[in-house]
Amino acid sequence: MCRVPAERSVLSVSSRREVRNTTQSRFPFSFVTIADCVKMARFSILLLSLAYSALTHANNAFISPPDYGNGGQSASKNTVYNVGDLINIAWNTTSSPVTLVINQLNSPATEIDYLPNSQSLTRGTFTWEVTIDGSDGGAKFDLLFDNQFNLMLFPSGQTSFVAQSVYFNITNSTVNQYGQRITSSSSSSTYSSTLSTSTTSSSSTTPTAAAATTATSPAQTSQAAQSGLSSSAQVGLGVGLGIGGVAVIAGILGYLFFRRRMAKVKAGGSKDEISPSPGYAVVPQQGVAEEKVNVSRMHYWRIPVPELWRDILQKVKAAGSKDGSLDFESGSRNFTGLFDIAKEVGLYILFRPGPYVNAEANAGGFPGWLTTGAYGTLRNNDTRYTNAWSPFFSEISQIVSKHQVTNGGNVFIYQIENEYGDQWTNVAARTPDYPAISYMELLEASARSNGINIPLIHNNPNMNTKSWSKDFSNQGGNVDVYAVDHYPSCWSCDLSECTGTNGDVPEFTTYDIYYTNFQEVSPTQPSFLAEFQGGSYNPWGGPAGGWNNVAQKVSGMNIYMSFGGTNWGSLPMPMIGTSYDYSAPISESRIISDKYHETKLFGQFLRIARDLTKVDRINNNTGYASTPEIYTTELRNPDTNGAFYVTVHTSSPSTDLTSFKLNISTSEGVFIIPQYANDIVLNGRESKIIVTDFSIGTQKIVYSTAEVLTVSVQGNLPIVVLWLPAGESGEFFLAGSSQGSVLKSDGCTGIAFKQVNGGVVVSYTQLNGSAVIEFDNHYRFVLVDRSTAYYTWMPSFSADPYTPENSTVIVQGPYLVRSAVNSENALQLTGDWSSSIEIEIFAPSSVQHVTFNGVDLSVRKTDYGSLIGQLGALSHSIDSIQSQLPSLNNWKINDGLPERDASYDDSKWTIANLNTTTNPTPPAIYPVLYGDEYGYHTGNILFRGRFEGSATGVHLAVIGGVNSGWSAYLNGILIGSWLGSSSITNAALDLSFSNTTLNSNSTNVLFIIQDNMGHDETSGATNPRGIYNATLLGGIGKFTSWKIAGNAGGEANIDPIRGTYNEGGLHAERLGWHLPGFDDSRWEESTPQEGLSTDGARFYRTVVPLDLPTSMDVSLGFVLSSPAGSTLRALFYVNGYQFGKYIPRIGNQVVFPVFPGILNYHGDNTIALSVWAQESSGASVSVSWTVLGAVESSFDLAFDSSYLRPGWKDRSQYY
Repeated sequence: MCRVPAERSVLSVSSRREVRNTTQSRFPFSFVTIADCVKMARFSILLLSLAYSALTHANNAFISPPDYGNGGQSASKNTVYNVGDLINIAWNTTSSPVTLVINQLNSPATEIDYLPNSQSLTRGTFTWEVTIDGSDGGAKFDLLFDNQFNLMLFPSGQTSFVAQSVYFNITNSTVNQYGQRITSSSSSSTYSSTLSTSTTSSSSTTPTAAAATTATSPAQTSQAAQSGLSSSAQVGLGVGLGIGGVAVIAGILGYLFFRRRMAKVKAGGSKDEISPSPGYAVVPQQGVAEEKVNVSRMHYWRIPVPELWRDILQKVKAAGSKDGSLDFESGSRNFTGLFDIAKEVGLYILFRPGPYVNAEANAGGFPGWLTTGAYGTLRNNDTRYTNAWSPFFSEISQIVSKHQVTNGGNVFIYQIENEYGDQWTNVAARTPDYPAISYMELLEASARSNGINIPLIHNNPNMNTKSWSKDFSNQGGNVDVYAVDHYPSCWSCDLSECTGTNGDVPEFTTYDIYYTNFQEVSPTQPSFLAEFQGGSYNPWGGPAGGWNNVAQKVSGMNIYMSFGGTNWGSLPMPMIGTSYDYSAPISESRIISDKYHETKLFGQFLRIARDLTKVDRINNNTGYASTPEIYTTELRNPDTNGAFYVTVHTSSPSTDLTSFKLNISTSEGVFIIPQYANDIVLNGRESKIIVTDFSIGTQKIVYSTAEVLTVSVQGNLPIVVLWLPAGESGEFFLAGSSQGSVLKSDGCTGIAFKQVNGGVVVSYTQLNGSAVIEFDNHYRFVLVDRSTAYYTWMPSFSADPYTPENSTVIVQGPYLVRSAVNSENALQLTGDWSSSIEIEIFAPSSVQHVTFNGVDLSVRKTDYGSLIGQLGALSHSIDSIQSQLPSLNNWKINDGLPERDASYDDSKWTIANLNTTTNPTPPAIYPVLYGDEYGYHTGNILFRGRFEGSATGVHLAVIGGVNSGWSAYLNGILIGSWLGSSSITNAALDLSFSNTTLNSNSTNVLFIIQDNMGHDETSGATNPRGIYNATLLGGIGKFTSWKIAGNAGGEANIDPIRGTYNEGGLHAERLGWHLPGFDDSRWEESTPQEGLSTDGARFYRTVVPLDLPTSMDVSLGFVLSSPAGSTLRALFYVNGYQFGKYIPRIGNQVVFPVFPGILNYHGDNTIALSVWAQESSGASVSVSWTVLGAVESSFDLAFDSSYLRPGWKDRSQYY
C-alpha cells in the first residue's frame, strides 16, 4: 500500500449513471503459457539488507552452423521471409532456449503450443506447420508469440539438444491490429527475422520492434516462451472480477484473474485445438477464456512465527481463495518453507521482490544503510543504487526461480518494483522519463537473467500515471501485465490523507472509472487492481479500535489486507503505530470476523461462478430496475449465455432499504423478476449479483434472486446452496425439472413451486436457519440465511487451487473448517469450534463415519441425505482462561536512562566525526549527527555532546519523522522535550540552561535521546534521522566533540533471529535486559504502575509462567494504560521482542496482541517495559492480560518455538 502524494494523484470521478455500452472486451494474453496455474498468491520481499547464498545459474546456449535439411532456407539475421517460406535453424544448447523471432508489426498476440514431429495447428486465423527431425526421433518444442508478434521456440523438457533442425511453413492469412482476418499476399505478409540467444539484454529505451527482440532476449524470451508450455499446456492469464476471497471490506475480495486455456495437441497426432476443463471456453484472437483467481494478502514478516503461517493460509483457503498473498522478507529464517505451505494448502503465489515494497514499512522496505544518500535519490538508474540492489535482486530471483510453476513449484507471477508510476514526466504528452525506464529495464533484465521465466507485472500507484503498459506505448520498461492500486474509502483511518487522491467525496463513494482506465491503457490485458482496499491502517491518533467491481469487469484484485499483523520492533513508517490490523477479515489476533464471513460468501461464489471467466460488459444503467435508485450492470458470457446482473444503489453512499424488480434476458425468455415472490431488496451499501443461465451439472438455474453461495457435486449430482438475509424473499427458476418437494422447511416459509415452460420456479421467504428442496432430477437446493451462510464451509479433498466442484463437501455449524479427507466410507474433518453446536454435513452417500479433529463424531443420517452430529462444549472458556493467567505484579526495576548523567562512561560509543555527507538534506552544523551515517537505523538514538565556555541555552532541531519525540539533558538535568506532532518531522526548540548549572571550569555534557519513528516512504526514504542543528546560545561556548549510540552492533545483526529491526539504542536494549535469561536478581522491586515521579526512564522486568490448554487456539494480548495527560513513551517487550509502542499523548492503541511462539504457552515468559517520562511530572503504566479469543482447534499451538526466543548473552561491549 502506498500513500500517494497529492500532486501525483488527482482522480476524476465519472458518473455511475453514464451508460457504458460495450462489446467484445475480452483480453488476448499472448505472453503466458503456464501449465494450469493462473491462481495466485502474493509474496513480497520486504528488506534488501539480508544476504542469500549464491545459486548457480547456467546460461550458455549458442547457435551452431545452420542445417539446410529438407530444402528450407537458413534462418539468419535481417532476412525477409514471405508467406509459404520454409525456415531452418539448428543449434546446440545445454540449458537455455534458443529463440527464432519472426516479427510482424501492428499485429495482436497469439499463442501456439508445441507440436511433435510433422503436425499442424490452426490457432485463430493462423496455420503454422512445424517439422522437426533429428536423431531423437521427434522432439517436442514449445512455441509462443508475445504481443509484439515475436515467435519463440525451445525444446520442451530437454537438458541437452544437439544439431536438430526445425523449419516452419508459414501459410494462411495474417491478422490486423484489431484481430480481424485479412487476405494474405506476398506484399502484405512479409516478416523480418532475427535470430538470438537468451544471453543478451536490452539497454535501449526506445527500440524498434525488431531491434527490441534482439536486444532484450533474456527478458523477452523468458517473459513468453519460458513461461512454461508443458506437455499438458494449458493456460494464460486472465481475469474475471474482483470481489471475493478473504481480504475485503463489505464482502469484496480477491484478486480475480481469468485463465486462458491454450491448445493441447496430443503426441499421437491429434489436431484438436483444446481439451478444456469444465466451464472454460476457447476463443480465437479477439477473445480469451479466462479464469477468476481469488487472492488474499498477508505480510508474513508481520507475524514472525513461521508455524502460524499455516493457520493464516488455512483460513484464507477456507474463505474461498485460490491464492494467498504474502509479502516476503527473508530475515534469518528459511522463508522458502512458505512455498511448501502454500502448495500444500492449495494456493499459488504472486511474488513481489521489490526492491521497494512500501507496505507502510520503515523506508518502504529499504534497508537503513541505503537511506544515507550515498546511493543517490534511489529508485532510478543511478549506478550506485543499481549496485546496491543488484546482489539482492539477483539472488532472490535465483531462489524463487526454483519454485516457479515452470519448475513444478507454485510461483506464477513476479512483480517488478511497487507503485512506481514514473514512466512519464508528462503523461498527457507521453514524455518519457528515461532514468525511470532504464531502472525498470534493469530490474526486468535482472529477473530474466537470473531464471525468472514467468510473467512480470507492475502496479501503478493510481490511475493517472498510466505507466508500463505495452498497449499504451512502445517505450521501454513495459511489463507483461499493467495494474493499478486504488483505495476508494482512503488507505488511512484519517480520511484527510486521501483528499488529494480521491477528491472531497462522501464516505463509501465508489468509482466507476476502472473499466474506462483499463480500456484506455491496457485493453488487451487483464484488468488488474493490484491493490484494492480491504481496510485501512490506523495512524497515530486514529480511532481506538463494499465495493462491487464485478460490474466494471475488473479482472484481478489484491485486497489489502486479508491479514495485517503487527508492526513489531521498528518495522513501521512514522505515521503508524504497532498495530497493523488494517480492519482485515482475519484480525491481528488471528480471529475471523464478520468481514471474513462476508468475504467468504463472495469468495466461494466466485470459485464456482465459472461463466464469469469470460464475459462481455453489455450495458449499465438505471433502466434495468423498476426504480432509478438501483443501478445495474449486465455481464454476459458470449459462449454459454450465462449472465450476471450486478445491482447496487445508484448513490453508493446510500443507506436506504430499497425494493425493486429487475428486467432480465435468459435462454427461456425475457422476464421481470421476481415473478411470484416479494421484490428484491438492497439494504444500504450492499450489492447483489443476480445470476441467469447459471450452469449446474447438466442443467441451469435460469435465474435466481437469492445469491449463490456454492455448488458441490456429489455422486454426479449437484447440491446448490443459496442464501438471503433473514426476512427477505427469494425466487429461482430451475431448468430441466417439472416438480420439487420440500425435505426440510425449518429455515423458510411460504415455499411454493410453479411449473412453467422449461422447468420449475420456486418462491419462498427466508427465515433463520436452512431448508432443503429436492427436484425430480435429484438436484438438491439448500436455502440458508446470512448467519447460517457465515458458518457454512466447503472444504476440498484436493490441494488444487481450482477446487473442482466434485472435490468438496458442505459443512455447516463450526467456527472454521480447515480440511477434509475422504477415504472410502470415512470423512475426516479438521477445524475449530467456539461453543457446543450442531454440525451438519452434506457428503457423498458412501460416507458412514466422520471424525472431527481425529475424534469420532457420532452422526445420524437425515431424510434428505445429510449427516448431523454434535460438537461438544469447550474444555475452557475465555473467562476461565483469563482467570488462570498469572498476575503481573512482581516486577524488577532499574534506571533506563543512565546516559543523561554527565559522569556516564561513553568510551565505547561511536565518535561522531564526519564532516561531509551525501544526504540530500545536509545538516546545519557539523560534524554530521545523523544516525544512519554511523550505522544506527532503528529505534532510539542517543547523542552526547561536550562543550566548554559560557552559554545560556541551546537551539536544537532534531529530525525523527512525524510523531517522533526527544528529550535533552544538560549535566543530568532535563532542560526540555519535544513531545511529538503528527505533522512536524524536524522538531526545533530553543532551550534555556536556566534550571541547571554550567561547569565553568570543566566540560559540560549535553545529552539528547531521540525516538526515531522510522524512515519515510517513497522519495522520503533518504530523509535523515538525528540532530539537524545543535547550536549553543548566549555565549562563546562551542561543542568540542560528539558521540552517538544506537542499537547494539549497529548493522552487525547480533540477534539474527529477531533481526536488526527489533531493537533501538536504549540502555536496556544495548545490554540485553529485555532478553530471556538476563540476571536481574540484584535489581530492586517496583511496578510500572507505581512508575517514576520525575523525568527520566525506568526499565521493568518480570518472568511469568504459562500453561494453556493444548486442545485450544488461544489468542492473548496485553492492555497498557496510564493516567490522562501522561507525556510518556513506552516500549513493551515479550521474550525479547518489542511488541508494543505506547505513546498515549498521540496514539490510542491500548491493546497489544502477541502471537503464540513469541509467547511461550507452556513455560516461562520474560515481560519487560521501558517507560520514558518526557516531563518532570513523571509517568506510570499499568499492564494486564487480555484473552482475545479461544476456540477448540485442530491447530496445534504446542509446537516447539524455543528457537524463536534466544536468550541473553553478554553485551557489555555495547555499554
